Amino acid sequence: MLVERRKKVDLYTVPYGYSEKYPFNFGMKNLPPRPYGKVIDLWHEVSNYNVDQWDYHDKDFYDVMVAWQMSTWLPEKWEAVGYMGFIGDSGTGKTRGLECNAALSYRSWFVTCLNEAPLFRGVTQYEPTVCIDETEIITKADRSTVQNLLNSGQRRGVMVPRVEQPVKGVYTIKGYELFGYKCLAGTRQWLRTLQRRSIIAYTTRNVRKVTRFIDKERAQQLRRKLLQYRIDFVDVPFAESKPKILKLTEILSGGVYEIFYPLFSVAPSEKWKSLMKYALKEEDKRQRDRSTSDLAVVFFAILELKGEYIYVAQITDLLNQDRELRLDQYTKKTVSQLATVLGFAKKHMRRGTVIIWNDVTVERLTKQYGTGKIPVTGDVKDGQSALTKIFNKS
Repeated sequence: MLVERRKKVDLYTVPYGYSEKYPFNFGMKNLPPRPYGKVIDLWHEVSNYNVDQWDYHDKDFYDVMVAWQMSTWLPEKWEAVGYMGFIGDSGTGKTRGLECNAALSYRSWFVTCLNEAPLFRGVTQYEPTVCIDETEIITKADRSTVQNLLNSGQRRGVMVPRVEQPVKGVYTIKGYELFGYKCLAGTRQWLRTLQRRSIIAYTTRNVRKVTRFIDKERAQQLRRKLLQYRIDFVDVPFAESKPKILKLTEILSGGVYEIFYPLFSVAPSEKWKSLMKYALKEEDKRQRDRSTSDLAVVFFAILELKGEYIYVAQITDLLNQDRELRLDQYTKKTVSQLATVLGFAKKHMRRGTVIIWNDVTVERLTKQYGTGKIPVTGDVKDGQSALTKIFNKS
């Protein structure tokens, strides 16, 4: 058992090096924990630090950021976690946001070496909060390594197998568990699969003054309090708040709930509204993504051509009627494959392949994609109307 989890000892005199000495590089000293008063007091201290160090246009995001930082100190509690990302042009503070997270997150590791072997071993052994800056300059050789790290690191228990160096000619396979928090900053959008795992802040130039450099001494003192927070809660279940969180977040899909559940768990209930605002924004974004996918577009065409039998050629012609460039046009083969993925049965007839209408399939897909317009979650447009509705009920 780690020393930091032994509550009934004098933590100011116990040698604290075992759990806090690791090869990470943010320059924090190895100091004992420090009392923080109430959780809400610690919350406000961490929030004030972020506000002083980094300028962002939406004050509610600071609550999301604090919840993310505090949840990194209790990684044992979560079966899935969300990443955090900062995307913006040069000079907009994306690296500063990353540095704030590195300053206050548990075992933060500013990764500079993207070689697979040391990166995978370091993450497996120390379970750090991995921080990667300037993701746009990652080379092709590095990209697969980082992609494997991010794709396998959101859910606990996912193992990445690798062949170890042979010993006396015998090869062995070792599994690396890359689960844990990750934070990234860059100037370009990431792959859609990665964005769906992340809470993203789109940065702009500062409109108010912040500190010239990250205040590491102040961060050091906050880390001592966050360490005490970890000691207090690492073995304590959030049994009392979980039913309330489940009721509050029942509108969310499983993927959004996964990345926001740790944040709701560590946040005082008076901060849930800010978190729910961003959770609903993420829900709306995913719904819009679904509504503009190739599958959705083919489904909308099937709805428009409603009939017992619908020729694939008809669907293809309808989809291509406003597509002048040949590269943008759908082919009958692609449309046929997408219709199969949607769940429609097909039949070969003399004049060509047809899609067979199915009321059950159409009803199911309508709930998923809507009816042709960009749908929203419930009666939500920007997350705000649903947010008001939810909290007016409670």
